[in-house]
This record gives sequence, C-alpha cells and structure tokens, in this order.
Amino acid sequence: MNFIQDVVRRGFGLVVLQMKNMGGNEQSNIYYQGICDELDSIEEDFLWLHEKDTYEETLEMIRAYDPLLVLPASEFGVILATKLANDLNLLCNPIENIGAMTLKDEMHNRLAEHNLRHIRGQVVRSVDEAIEFYDSENLTEVVIKPLQGASSYSVRICLDKDEMISSLDELFNKSDVYGKDNSELLVQERINGEEYIVNTLSCNGSHRITMVWKYNKVKTSEGTILYDTCETVNELNLGEAEMIEYAYSVADALGIQYGPVHGEYMIDEDGPVLIEVNCRPSGGNMSTGFLDKISGQHETDSILDAYLKPDRFEEERKKTISVICSWCCKVFHSS
Repeated sequence: MNFIQDVVRRGFGLVVLQMKNMGGNEQSNIYYQGICDELDSIEEDFLWLHEKDTYEETLEMIRAYDPLLVLPASEFGVILATKLANDLNLLCNPIENIGAMTLKDEMHNRLAEHNLRHIRGQVVRSVDEAIEFYDSENLTEVVIKPLQGASSYSVRICLDKDEMISSLDELFNKSDVYGKDNSELLVQERINGEEYIVNTLSCNGSHRITMVWKYNKVKTSEGTILYDTCETVNELNLGEAEMIEYAYSVADALGIQYGPVHGEYMIDEDGPVLIEVNCRPSGGNMSTGFLDKISGQHETDSILDAYLKPDRFEEERKKTISVICSWCCKVFHSS
C-alpha cells in the first residue's frame, strides 16, 4: 500500500503484479485477500495484473511495459521480483544470491563462509536426523523452523530433546506458510538474548539503517512463538552499535546490492548474531504518515531513493540514526 502511494506521488506509472499463489494456507490466504480488498478501495491509479501460468509468459507480459524497476512488496514476491529484474537487466540483487536471501539455512552458511558469527544448525528430513544432530552437537534448547517462512509461522522453541521430537512430529505433518509440505526443517541451536529488528537499505553495495526496533515474544504451551511488543530504539548503546556494523557485514556476505533487508538479530553475552533476514520492506501495516512522525522518513520512500536518487541515499547514509518520537506496539492475543 505504501509503495503504491510513493510511486504514484513521484509521478511514475505503476503496475501491481498479483502472484498466483500468495500463500498456501488459510492464515496467509485470509491475510492476502484483505490486501486485495484494500487495493480495490484505494484512490491511486495503477494497473493490476495477474501472474501468468508460466514464468516465461509473465516475463514477456512485464517486459512489454518496459519497467524501470521491479520490486517485491513482501517475502512472497522476493524470488519472482529478483528473477524478473535480472532477466530485464534492471538494478537488482544478483540472482545467484537468491538462496542466501531467502533460505534460512543458506544465509547462515554464507555467514560462516565469511567468518561471521552464525548459528549452528542443520537441515533435517526426519526425526532421527534431528536427534543425531542434537546429540552430536551436545545441544539443549533448539529452535525449529521451515527453510522459508514469514512472521513466526511454524517456528517452535524446544527446551529439551523431547520437545524437539514432539514439535518435529507435528511440523512434518503440516505445510509452511507457502503451502508446501514441510519435508525439510531447520533445527538450530537456540540463542538466548535480547531480540531486535534492524532494517537496512542498500544502494550499489553501500548500506544504511532505516529503523531499529527492539521486541519481545512469548511462547505458548505448544511452543509456538507470538509477537508481544515492539518498540523503537532511540539511541544506540555499545552493543547495539556493534550490531549495526555486524548487520552491514551480513548484507555484504549475502551479496545485497540494492533494496531493503528486514533483519532479525539477537544480542547475547557473545555479541550480535543474525536470526534471519527477509529481503523486502518491513511489515506492520503502518501508514507512511505515521512512520514519518516516528523517524522523519518511511521505508518504501527510502527504498525508491536507493534505486532512483543515489545522491539522496548517500546523504541519508552519512546521518546517525534518528528517532523523532518513541513508539511501541502491543500485540493482543486471543484464544
């Protein structure tokens, strides 16, 4: 929604490409149906297209509009947008980095290759494989998650081996947020610390911070993780400043050249470590006007600067993080 407003405000024509399968389960389908309903109601003029049956047909349909940019608005569109942008020779991230940008195991493999702190983990295809990894690494608490995902869907925190086995039995019989069977799952050592959102933005390989948030999650009796609160970080302490430099190194390791990285990080006694990234704008359904009141800018507008106004991007990159007013979001849960 914010992208639409910002693109139209800048005087560009806009095509919104709706994917064939924006999520494959009831939760995501309800969410994206709500977005489609909102698109129907907004005043800005744009062309609304639907993905074709094959990628080749979709590519030729988009090529006919001679686009200046192809940008993903959510994690569901990252792979398709990156493929289209590469095949149309537009400013974008190299397609060879798409695995590190989207797969939670591959991003940590990339960090290890660059001698950056990462989380021990292994992709497993059975409970037996998970038990072997758990025992060989002398683990206690672990986190289980799909290789691709959004929010905290199908993420489980397990305090011991029995909880891990029970969660794996459940998740192997479910689908991920994209509707794909969980034939593979990532089992990682659990990191205990303070959790952050660090949103970075890149232009030709240079990176800057757009916003930093600190948040808390709660664990249900089933091990499911729910968001509880999220609040702005107004001034960086020493550990948080180190996290920012680490986040820039993460972007370098993943090969990010252009656009946003919505990163989740943890700071413990050993310093900062990446949890995971999603290479798309931060979520939260916050309006552009509201975000401007918090930090004097909003992410979708800053993303467009990274592609269209590199001089303005560089000016903002040289500034220190600035929050005009504090903000906190409380998430209410019902059962």
